[in-house]
Amino acid sequence: TNPSRNPGRYLPVDSVNWNDAQEFCARLSWILGVRARLPTEAEHRLALGTAGPGEVRSSAGGGAVGATDNARPNANGYRDLLGNLAEWLEAPADATRAPLMGGSTLDSPEALAAVIREERPKTDRARHFGFRIVVELPADR
Repeated sequence: TNPSRNPGRYLPVDSVNWNDAQEFCARLSWILGVRARLPTEAEHRLALGTAGPGEVRSSAGGGAVGATDNARPNANGYRDLLGNLAEWLEAPADATRAPLMGGSTLDSPEALAAVIREERPKTDRARHFGFRIVVELPADR
């Protein structure tokens, strides 16, 4: 089921905790027959590249989540890495906390420019938390 407070075809899934994101990845891995997982912090930073001010989405207190098809892709081809939803990242299974990166629409453009990274309990759930996935394809595909 989609737990989002604002479900929509082009809206990111929000209101998920780290465990929800892991469960989604496990189910998607089973369906696809290849591993799907949360990105590492290094992968997130690599995708982010050198984001400029025009690549930040923030309503600075308005809190409105934007549709992912409206955002301009960054130089690396990714959208909404800063400022739409804070995104859960990979963490050790036995850890009680996991990193979130990218900030959300609740953060100011100045705060987002610093590339917000925080650690939260894996059970935390909020309207401004989401995730993206990495699908590991075999080299021969």
